[in-house]
Amino acid sequence: MSSRPVVYPTPGTAGCFAELVERQIQGGILRYSARLWLLKQAALRKIERFEANLIIAAVENRFRPRVRPARGAGRPLSAGAIAVILAVTEGMLVMVAWWLCTH
Repeated sequence: MSSRPVVYPTPGTAGCFAELVERQIQGGILRYSARLWLLKQAALRKIERFEANLIIAAVENRFRPRVRPARGAGRPLSAGAIAVILAVTEGMLVMVAWWLCTH
């Protein structure tokens, strides 16, 4: 365990830092140089590097585009569709076996 006391950022400090992060995001992207600058700013505000990275990740997550599943994705197959797939597969296997036996 570490002998130094744990210092948690106050909600105001974390909130101000999150606003600072938001201002550094351009076009949904946080440049690496801006991230390094933000980590220095966090240290000046007595925010540990781990917490600073969590705040940065949380803010970046808000800027990520949401991916919607395709229409009909996850819809189960009907019994008829399953039967057709099995019949076609069986038919192909029979044709391959017949071809192998005759050649």
